[in-house]
Formats: sequence, C-alpha cells, structure tokens
Amino acid sequence: MFPKQDLQGKITLPASASVSAYHRINPQWAVMADVLWTEWSTFDDLVIQFDGSLPDSVTAEKWKDSWRYSAGATYNPTERLAFRLGLAFDETPIPNSKYRTPRIPCEDRIWTTIGVGYQVSERMKLDFAYAHLFVKDSEIDKSTAEAENIARGNLQGEYENAVDIASFQMSYSF
Repeated sequence: MFPKQDLQGKITLPASASVSAYHRINPQWAVMADVLWTEWSTFDDLVIQFDGSLPDSVTAEKWKDSWRYSAGATYNPTERLAFRLGLAFDETPIPNSKYRTPRIPCEDRIWTTIGVGYQVSERMKLDFAYAHLFVKDSEIDKSTAEAENIARGNLQGEYENAVDIASFQMSYSF
C-alpha cells in the first residue's frame, strides 16, 4: 500500500510541423491531404517525483520521431449537405517492445473516417463523424534485466488494439 503523499511529474510536449493541401475541384468536390511530423524523440523518460519516502518512479520511454500521412475528400450534393471521408497512416513513436508500457500500448495505426454535415439554417450547422482505427498488434517485453523494472517485475505479452470514435457537433454562429 502506498502512503498518502503528494507527487508531481513534468513533461515537455514535442514540437510538430505539418504541411497541408486543400483543393476545391468544383462546387461539389474538394480533396485534401496532410503530412505531420512530431518530435517525440524529446520524450526520453517519464519521471514521477514523490514528496514522501518513496523514491522517484522513472520509466524509460526513448520514443522516436513519428510521421502521419492523411488524405480525404468532401462531397457536397447540395449547398446544405456535405459528406466526408478520409484515410490516414499514423506511425507509432514507440521504438520496440522494450519501451512499450501498459499505459500506452501504441503501435502503427490506420485511420478510416466518414462524416456528414448539414447546414440547418444560416446560423446553425450539425456534424457527425465516425472513425475506426485499425491498430497493429503490439508486444511488450519489460524485463527485470533493466534496473527500472526490478521492483515492477517482468511483463511480457501482446496487445490487440482497435479504436472507435464517434462525434456529434452542433455549431451556432452569432
């Protein structure tokens, strides 16, 4: 049992850069694409500092920079109605099973998305979107051969991951 105490952690979020393109082919069709780079290599360790008698918890992350590539299209059969679809490939920043943690069993993923938007009035718009992420199965191999895992023990296994995201939005312009 952990004693009651304060703790803190600090993380610097990575820099990122993206290049995007959008082209309206005609009044009904538009296409878009995006490439995103994220400097995850700055995330070396996750350190949790305890204010009591426990030593700091240090987890080696050793993440690598990653890329995401995406493309999509919008079809407007009328001025009020829009159908959208997209596809993306998102690289994992986790270099291998040695640095994967149960907190983030991340692996490469493919995003598929669909959506619909409807302009209810001049000021109100409704949007619905759905995304399914196909995530590559990932392995974890935390060994007590690494000093940080001596107190935690060994952890070997495989994750089967999939993600579904549904969203609804109502916008009202004043």
